[in-house]
Formats: sequence, C-alpha cells, structure tokens
Amino acid sequence: MESTQEPSVFNNREALLEHLPPFLEEIQAGQTKELDAKRPLPAGFKKKYGEHTFNGLPYRGKVFNRKEKDPDQHQPVLSGEVFTKQFNLGESGHIEEWNTILQKVNDGIAEISFEERIFDKDLKTWHILVRWIEYFYTNPEGV
Repeated sequence: MESTQEPSVFNNREALLEHLPPFLEEIQAGQTKELDAKRPLPAGFKKKYGEHTFNGLPYRGKVFNRKEKDPDQHQPVLSGEVFTKQFNLGESGHIEEWNTILQKVNDGIAEISFEERIFDKDLKTWHILVRWIEYFYTNPEGV
C-alpha cells in the first residue's frame, strides 16, 4: 500500500485563510449579516459544540463584552485545530468517531484536507487515513 501525502496548507494563518470553505471567506469579508440569514445554526449545534458561538462557529476562550465598533485587534480571531487519525471501520467505536467528524463537516465547522481509503480484503473492512481541521473563533492575543 503506497500513500502519497500532500504538503499541509495549514502551517500558518495566511495559508489557512487561503483554503477556507466559501462561507468562511464570506465571514472574513465581513458579510456576516447576510451569511447568518443564509446559514442558520443547525439544530442541536450549541448542545454539541458549546453555548458560545461567533459567526456560526464555536467560540473558545473567555467571553468578553465585545462591540462591533471595537478595533480589529479586539475582534475575535478565526483559528483552527488540525487532527490526523487512521480509522479501522471494523473496530468498535471507529465508525461512530468517523461519523462525528463527517457531522462536523456537514455542520460547517470542519473541513477534510486529506483522505485516503483502503479496503482490506482479508479483514473485509475499510481503513481511512484522514486529516481534518476544526474551525473556531477565539480571543485575540492579549485580550
């Protein structure tokens, strides 16, 4: 089994912002009012990802009294956390965890950046190597 891995585009903030899904590009462009009307939070979103959200994404960190007129350096910062995992869909729990990732992608808070699927003929099961990023907002540094 030969695997080819593409270089990670998530090494820095600029590369991350270049590869955002289209709705996140709209967020970065400040089109959030139109976006909120087009893309309401899915049912159960806050229960799954936390009570605090910003522009349709989970918010990590201490919540503070932010105002839209605050300077840019006081506005929440878009960030992401990258994960890599190999799933064996024949093992207990792996298919549920894989479905959780797919649900996050569907909910718009995650994006799969690499996926390789291999069927094991001997075990009659799928192996999936996946790398994904989960997007969130957080406080700017120093706030």
